[in-house]
Amino acid sequence: MQSDAEIRREAWRLLWKKNWFWMLLGAYLLLQLSSQFILNAVVGALAAVEVFNLSSVAELISEHKPLPQFTSQLMWQLASSSVLIFFFAFILGGISSYGNAVMLVRAADDNPEDWLKTAFSGYRMPLGLAWLAFLLVLIFIFWALLAVLPAAAIIYAAVSALPVKMDFGDMSLNIVASTAAASILVAVLSVPFYRYRYVFRLKADHPDWSATQCIRGCAKLTYGYKWRAFKLDCSYWCMLLLVLLPVLATTAIVFALTAALNALGDGQQSLVALALTAIAALGAMASNLLLLAFLLIAVNYIGLGQTILYREITHERQELRPDEV
Repeated sequence: MQSDAEIRREAWRLLWKKNWFWMLLGAYLLLQLSSQFILNAVVGALAAVEVFNLSSVAELISEHKPLPQFTSQLMWQLASSSVLIFFFAFILGGISSYGNAVMLVRAADDNPEDWLKTAFSGYRMPLGLAWLAFLLVLIFIFWALLAVLPAAAIIYAAVSALPVKMDFGDMSLNIVASTAAASILVAVLSVPFYRYRYVFRLKADHPDWSATQCIRGCAKLTYGYKWRAFKLDCSYWCMLLLVLLPVLATTAIVFALTAALNALGDGQQSLVALALTAIAALGAMASNLLLLAFLLIAVNYIGLGQTILYREITHERQELRPDEV
């Protein structure tokens, strides 16, 4: 099996020397645009047949009317429209995730033949992909609930053990408690994240597999390799720091602008503030564009590296068969 450095080099070579970055980016943008178009069309159709009337809901909320005053018809509209929108959201989310996984698998195999047609192949099995996406959401919700109880117990025990009594209205206590709870949640959710990291890649390799076969197969595939996948993610720390640079630049621009305005006299502020604000706005816009570019590169670079690792694992396991899962 290749080392982390070898996987990163191979991913970078495929990303640029083989021009897979532009194919991955093009497929992602087209999948997102088509999903957004379909979802907007669904919402528009629901509004046209008066199943989803958002204006009525907004009007009631703006008038501060309590929930019991919502009419039964309006409650039915909200319930039915929410179910339909979530249904289509899971379908489109499954199709997009599958399309991105297909493209990553093709990039790892360096197989660009009919790449655009293959990226949209998820539209041939929308219900199966929606069910797969729904099951994954349920799994993560279950693990999140598992994290709530130990997090609450640890925070309560820590607060009780403090020599100085504090209540939860204290800001510093809220910050510490929120940080601890978030850390525990991330630690717990990292288990299903790496266990089912390759579910859609596995589905891309085996389109005939059911959702449960893909989930069980991915759990078996990643058994003993979750730490390896985590280490590979951590090895991209240089790329992640590069993504933070535009964020730091934007923050520095804002602080510099504030300091410059405070340093000026009252009479000068009105004359110079507009120019400084314009310069800061342009700098922030450039930083945000740079952040977007770095994010797109980082996401595809890391995703392709993980897909190369996935391919290495499947080769070591000699490709799972449906009867094994």
